[in-house]
Amino acid sequence: MNKNIYFAGKFETISIKFANYLQKLKENNENKVIFLFYDSDIISFEDRKRLLEEHLQGLNFEIKRINGNKLINKSENEGCSCVHYRKEKSKFSKLKAVDVPLNYVYYILNNHLYIYDKIYNLMSEERYKHTVSVALTAVEIAKSNKINPNKPFIASMLHDIAKDTNTSVLNEIMQKKCIKYIDEDKVVYHQFVGEIFARKLFKIYNKDILNSIKFHTTGRTNMTLCSKIVYSADKIEPTRGYDSKYMIDACKNDINSGFELVLSENMKFLRSKNIKIAGLTYDAANFYNIEL
Repeated sequence: MNKNIYFAGKFETISIKFANYLQKLKENNENKVIFLFYDSDIISFEDRKRLLEEHLQGLNFEIKRINGNKLINKSENEGCSCVHYRKEKSKFSKLKAVDVPLNYVYYILNNHLYIYDKIYNLMSEERYKHTVSVALTAVEIAKSNKINPNKPFIASMLHDIAKDTNTSVLNEIMQKKCIKYIDEDKVVYHQFVGEIFARKLFKIYNKDILNSIKFHTTGRTNMTLCSKIVYSADKIEPTRGYDSKYMIDACKNDINSGFELVLSENMKFLRSKNIKIAGLTYDAANFYNIEL
């Protein structure tokens, strides 16, 4: 006898693990899967329905809206095989991991929901669009290289959080907290202050993430894979306004050689603008044998 399988929750996000479970249900499509949506203060019913439906093609399903905290009693539903209540929140909503399907990532970032509203409020509209593009590019590069995208994603979302900070504030923080880098070009001060903001405002303590923020503009010697991904994604994300596809493809194919290509192209750009290559940027280019 066919049975109904119920899932009840807000469905503001779903995890990749749950998306994979839905895929398995499609393979045994004898049962009907019924999703019961509680009210949400964050995402409309229609948007939640649309986001979930992208993962339900090929599944015998129905989506219903229920008000308040009404619960489904198994004994009251003939043919109901099980009831699951999905109350957990995605780690993604707490800036800990990219553990949700990409359609949810796009929606949450573009609407700056959850903690991403805090990031949005630290920068201009255009800066936030750039930030989202960097983060999505970083995830794409990481996954193509079979690298866990969590650290590159978090570092990318925070890489420019100090970019729109008042110049006098940047200078003051540099004098007090980052005197070691005070001789770097002022245009890169935001990367050092951004690392401080990441720790103080977002409680990020992972050294690799922090260093990826701290050196995302200049680069440095002996960079980690995460740092290479963030540096590259920042330079080549699609909204930059030039054709960067060949560099994105190179990074997706192999992040080490792709990063060196991006670094080399950046040196060419700096020379074309008569910008002096010095400090950390010079050290990075010299370390990776890039022509100066």
